[in-house]
Amino acid sequence: MLSPSPISLAAGPLSVEFTWNVDRFTHVLRDARGGAIAWAEAPGAESPVYVELHEQQPLLFLSGMSADRHWSMSVEATAEGRLVFDAACRAKSSAEHLASVYAVEGEGIAITPLATDGATPTFEREGDLLVVRPPTPLGGYPQTLRWRYEALPSS
Repeated sequence: MLSPSPISLAAGPLSVEFTWNVDRFTHVLRDARGGAIAWAEAPGAESPVYVELHEQQPLLFLSGMSADRHWSMSVEATAEGRLVFDAACRAKSSAEHLASVYAVEGEGIAITPLATDGATPTFEREGDLLVVRPPTPLGGYPQTLRWRYEALPSS
């Protein structure tokens, strides 16, 4: 199988590039000053699996599936120079280890949580890793967990 070509989306001094890596898309956020935040794996964290990518500027949409999970994410470039990430996972069983994990290089990009349906994702720094977790699941399964965050130039 041929690997899909990389796809990029820019918002002011920020950009995100999605590339195919073995069996899924991964991504890197970059700023014009050389800072970067790369998608990463972390022990104990269950990361989204995206295998389809659709482009409709200024929006990218990704989807995928792993085990009993269905994943989706949109990335939007705003006129204010921000990249807004909106991730969701439809889980049929316990999903307390879901996370978007990034390896941070430099200090040119800030990631901030955005509230969704009255709940805000949690952010943890673990060494050079930034771990973004959806709000705590409520009730039983199946259920959809959703977390939103934005990347913006740090000052």
